Amino acid sequence: MYNKKKLIIAARGSLLSRAQVEFVRELLAAAGVQTEFLPVRTKGDRNRTDALRAIGGDGLFVREVEKYLLDGTADLAVHCGKDLPYRIAEGLVIGGVPAAEDPRDCLLYPAGRTMEELRKIGTGSARRISELKRHLPQVECVEIRGNINTRIDKLRDGQYDGILLAKAGLERLKPDLQGLSVRVFAPDEMIPAACQGILALECRADDAETIEVLRAITDDAARERFETERELFCRMQADCATAVGVYAEFGEQEHAPGASGEEAAIYPAGSGNETAARPGDTAENTARTRPALCGDVSAPRKYLRIRAMFDEKTAAAEGAASSRARLIGEILEKIYSRKEPE
Repeated sequence: MYNKKKLIIAARGSLLSRAQVEFVRELLAAAGVQTEFLPVRTKGDRNRTDALRAIGGDGLFVREVEKYLLDGTADLAVHCGKDLPYRIAEGLVIGGVPAAEDPRDCLLYPAGRTMEELRKIGTGSARRISELKRHLPQVECVEIRGNINTRIDKLRDGQYDGILLAKAGLERLKPDLQGLSVRVFAPDEMIPAACQGILALECRADDAETIEVLRAITDDAARERFETERELFCRMQADCATAVGVYAEFGEQEHAPGASGEEAAIYPAGSGNETAARPGDTAENTARTRPALCGDVSAPRKYLRIRAMFDEKTAAAEGAASSRARLIGEILEKIYSRKEPE
């Protein structure tokens, strides 16, 4: 039983953040916990024109929210897992990880056009730029800021031929996509950011009562993926200007499945139906050689596959590839050593 009168949740005030907080509040309400939302306007929210890496980069949407936990104003913070810096503030912990959303990336563009016709793509992510260029080498990637609806409006206004977004955000907000096609990239085609689609619930390390409540709403599969991807991401210590992707899969088969045509399908907005990818758009035809490292270890009826990508400059650094391969191997060994035998 949660003895505090009300649990105060701090998070960004954006539409997407509010949707994420509402999801967490519903989980907590089902557990019998009353909550109140405290919106926080971060530095990244105040400056909506400059590139994120130019105004602070890592932790830009997190540090100011953490202050409310540290001074006792709030009991819980809700963050996008991919926004967390390498080190969260001293005295704080990730107390819970609820069920994850889809981790994949999407390309939105006007219906009736082909991807080969696209030229100007809105994205500021070094990872997405690096990955997209392998599929569409003709495009120019241009910085874009604003929330999901603002970015979609800019696409409709013709400021961009296409925009790259996380599918998780589309699923949370369910924006109007009428007149747009949405190309969903399988993880084999575009490796997601570490912890993409996962929410991280942060609280004070000495708040045992809140930690206990957060454990009750934690999804084990999401938590395992979060810890695996975050450990690798944190140990790589890449900055926000480096193209880095990390994606971990767990399953019950002897070997992890690869990408499929269904995973790489195009979804015409407003149709309500999934259609087969057009020729040239399938995972098989668009997958290209990349500087990637994969760890794949099988246990009885269990598998874990980690995909990691680095931009060419990073991967070409002396010793970088071999050291990261060892690092992935160490994480795989650690994960499997903590699994109970069946």
